[in-house]
Amino acid sequence: MKILSLSAICLLVLVFCSCKNTDKKTESSEKKETTTPATNTLAGLVYSFAPDIDTTQCQSLAECDCCADDILFQNEKEFICISYCMAAKDIKKGTYILEQNRLILKYDTLAHYTEEDDYGELKTVGKDKKTYLIKTEVRKPFVDTLILKSCKGKTYYTDSKQESFGTRNPKDSIQTYIDDLKKQGFWNKLTGVEN
Repeated sequence: MKILSLSAICLLVLVFCSCKNTDKKTESSEKKETTTPATNTLAGLVYSFAPDIDTTQCQSLAECDCCADDILFQNEKEFICISYCMAAKDIKKGTYILEQNRLILKYDTLAHYTEEDDYGELKTVGKDKKTYLIKTEVRKPFVDTLILKSCKGKTYYTDSKQESFGTRNPKDSIQTYIDDLKKQGFWNKLTGVEN
């Protein structure tokens, strides 16, 4: 009887120890499944969007008056979109998320824009007539989802209908765009901070 009881206790200890080892294996396999988020490679970059792409140079093409946008990726989550139409500009900001091969742009409700007069000149204010008249408009927030593509080893983004193509702007730095926004008076509107 003592041998049987001793055998039962040993069997229980053995089962308990093997269950404990199985739990450790499960924990470590669960830890392996946890993925770390992708490193953000857009912060500090400028992408130029247009309705065409030159596949020999892998650059977006805007051969029209009102069809180009520049998106400035300020940091790991915020962007500014500058839309051009002749001399006029429409500026929007928002937040973005990179998910695998998608770029999700979430636009805020406020938009700031300049207007042209009847002669195609931008309306100005002030005695020196060098400050643009900037209007602000509340719009519906919207989300734009872009898909990551590749052209000769360079990445670019396009919408699902492939009507807009965004390639990295190699000419100007993000600081050049920010300096222009400050000179034109848009920066104060976007940030709420005076220059």
